[in-house]
Amino acid sequence: IRPDQGREGNGRRQRVSRAIADVDRRAAEREFDERLQVYLQSVAANIAARNANNPIDPYGLGDPRFTLPLSGWYWQITPLSQQNAQVKASRSLFASRLPHLADQGVKAEIGEYRRGTTQGPDGRAIRLVERVIETDEEGKFLIQVAAVTDQLESDIRRFEYSLAATFLLLA
Repeated sequence: IRPDQGREGNGRRQRVSRAIADVDRRAAEREFDERLQVYLQSVAANIAARNANNPIDPYGLGDPRFTLPLSGWYWQITPLSQQNAQVKASRSLFASRLPHLADQGVKAEIGEYRRGTTQGPDGRAIRLVERVIETDEEGKFLIQVAAVTDQLESDIRRFEYSLAATFLLLA
């Protein structure tokens, strides 16, 4: 065994470990985004079903985190076709507003969704999913749903630590 073979093996293990961790991160973010997208679709359905007898009111979306001030779970509806139209938002946003990913240069993906991580109203990192929809009667709306990434990042770190420990045991 050459003395440099041990270092080559360590470098290779580190690259493999990093690649596996990156795949896990992307999968975890995709799963989190899909969860947010379900809420976004619920808000969109509420707008589509709106009429005089059914005003926009997706306030809890079945999850109490959307009603607790600054809970880290938010939704927002921004009318784009109407001048001075009122922005509707979850109670959890309190008096704050969500940033627009389009303004931050995030490109729309298939289905016109934008996804990204940005700063939330309380300074914590949030994962944000947004989409523009259009109705026949009221025009275009930007619908956004966001949640803090604390749990997501914790899960990713736990996987990375487990992965590192596994590779250390294999060394």
